[in-house]
Amino acid sequence: MTGNTQAKSKKTRKSGKKEPAKRNVVLIDNNEIELTEKVVNMGRVAKVVKGGRRFSFNALTVVGDGERYVGVGFGKAKEVPEAIRKSIEAGKKNIIKVKRNKATIPHAVIGKFKSARVLLKPGAPGTGIIAGEAVRAVVELGGIHDILTKAQGTSNPLNIVKATIDGLSKLTTAEEAKNKRGLTLPDVFGEYSKKRREEKKIQATEQAEKEAKKADEALIRSKQKAEIVAKQIEIEKEKAAKKTAEKAKEEAKKAEEASKVQKTPEATETPEETKEVESNESPKEPEMKEANLEEENKE
Repeated sequence: MTGNTQAKSKKTRKSGKKEPAKRNVVLIDNNEIELTEKVVNMGRVAKVVKGGRRFSFNALTVVGDGERYVGVGFGKAKEVPEAIRKSIEAGKKNIIKVKRNKATIPHAVIGKFKSARVLLKPGAPGTGIIAGEAVRAVVELGGIHDILTKAQGTSNPLNIVKATIDGLSKLTTAEEAKNKRGLTLPDVFGEYSKKRREEKKIQATEQAEKEAKKADEALIRSKQKAEIVAKQIEIEKEKAAKKTAEKAKEEAKKAEEASKVQKTPEATETPEETKEVESNESPKEPEMKEANLEEENKE
């Protein structure tokens, strides 16, 4: 085999013709599918021998068409491009078909590989891809655009990628479940969905009633507080009015007392004062009479 390939390469060199670029095309279900690849992880391995170290490389690559098909490959070689090429070829051999529900997966699932556990949950439209680097590569190339994921157990990208592939391979559609169980879709989903809708309606009504009760209680409390505040304001106003009335009365009393004090000296003299005046005037009257008599005699 090696001799034939060398001979072909020599012929192409001599003829001067270039080989056309290879397209990543795979025949699946009689359909040509063009694949795109994404390198998830590159590793370098050193082997210690008598003469020193010998380095080799390994590559983990995810291959998919971005719609339905995805695969994972792992390749080893002494050079990086050769390791990537081997991983791509291995990925083409391990392609699986992803079962989707529009842009997400039909149900939640847990993928397992050795110590790795990857939880995949369907996401609402517009959620996007909530995932790490390794899981994101598999999910994007599988054509899923809305999904929630959680990887646990290990951080090894190889184990995480294989656990993701395991989870995607476990997915089943409603039609497959119907055929396996021998039931119709209304029987599979009808009663359950009706029950869930009724439960949701009951929960919604209960929540609305609780919120209405809370709002009513809040209104009652606010009214009670407003009444208490109004009563306190009225009481304070009454107290202030009483204080002002008392102050006015006290000022009126003080004014009356002051007016009385001013009127007392202008009033009639007391009997004691009249007696004192009479006593003061009585000794002077005889002296005045004697003086008048002496003046008359001289004349």
